[in-house]
Amino acid sequence: GDYELMSLLECFRSNPSLIPKTLDLTANCLGHWGLVVISDLLRNRCCSLERLNMANTDPVPYDTVSYAVNSVKCNSTLRELNIDTCGLADEKCLDLLSSVVCDTTSIQSTYLSNHTLVKFGNCSSREISLFLAVNSNPNKSFIARHKVIYHHFAKNFRLDLFQDMQPAVLVEVLTYVYRGFACCDKNEKEQKHAAKTPGNLH
Repeated sequence: GDYELMSLLECFRSNPSLIPKTLDLTANCLGHWGLVVISDLLRNRCCSLERLNMANTDPVPYDTVSYAVNSVKCNSTLRELNIDTCGLADEKCLDLLSSVVCDTTSIQSTYLSNHTLVKFGNCSSREISLFLAVNSNPNKSFIARHKVIYHHFAKNFRLDLFQDMQPAVLVEVLTYVYRGFACCDKNEKEQKHAAKTPGNLH
């Protein structure tokens, strides 16, 4: 029943080490407070949850939805999330999730985006699907670098993005960018050299 479910979630919130890697809450009446508890679990650094299924649960207010989706941004273990038909999969929420897996408001925000989530229910958004595909790379430094280069350097370069960035993060971001461009330049030179080399089969 609902009482037993909330008791279980509160138990997990009190002791995150008890949280299993897979949690299937399909067709349960989570409601506002149930989703808030789930969100708090995802924000907890001790949470080791990797797969969360909340399909076919009751719709909840948009503010609760926003809180829940943004909790994914703080999480570094969750790989699969299914929230279809519970009020979290409409267009507004897809926009929220897009900003979670790749926040383009600043370089620092992009760097701190979620680089772990790889599956989001039956997602119909091409943009989110692309972000999730990038997140499948096991090298999280590569993912962060790829997103920063693509959204802040390859498209258009803006100096104002650097002005509010913390020095430590700025150094790391610029290092990632430098390595990314160096890697691209190296690959391009190798391809040109291979094309000019007679009898090269590669």
